Amino acid sequence: EAVEFLRFDERGKLWATVNGFGVCVIDQLNLRVARSRCLSESAKQLSHRLPDNQVFTMESWRGSMWLAIFGHGLLEVELDSLATGKLHPFPDNRLLSSAIWQDALLIGSLDGALYRFEPQLGAQKIAKLDEAANVIAANSSRAFITLLRGNSLLEIDTKLRVTKHEITSAKSISSFTLHDGKLVMATDTGLMLGNPE
Repeated sequence: EAVEFLRFDERGKLWATVNGFGVCVIDQLNLRVARSRCLSESAKQLSHRLPDNQVFTMESWRGSMWLAIFGHGLLEVELDSLATGKLHPFPDNRLLSSAIWQDALLIGSLDGALYRFEPQLGAQKIAKLDEAANVIAANSSRAFITLLRGNSLLEIDTKLRVTKHEITSAKSISSFTLHDGKLVMATDTGLMLGNPE
């Protein structure tokens, strides 16, 4: 089956969303051995909570892995025991992207809503984007978001002001990450390094 998304947790285990199996946790990884447990196989209580195995994004935060299950909301899985917690619904449960920002989760949905999530407060809508947030990355002062289509990069500061940047040297941004405070973007024209002006 195809691995769609990877994320290391706070304990050093590798989590993978696997098409057809839900989420697998790889306990030990080296050149020869990869021991894994697929949550939808080994934990029946989680299996029924992963409808259609559509986990599009996940974040390791506050001792849990937070799984964004498309169409259902945000599910907390405790890192050490793999016990599931509460399924947190969202106004739009079609969750696509996430990042940890300012001691909360920043989550984008298919309809373009951008949410700030804290377990005690739930989901608070903080912005409405022109279209779905494809990828989100953040540091302590800013969050960056690419939209599902096109070459736009949105920058959000701590006061929730949104600045839109057009990356004119590319038609599309497929992925990006932050490294040492700078953006590394994968575009249709190659890799780009640096922050927008």
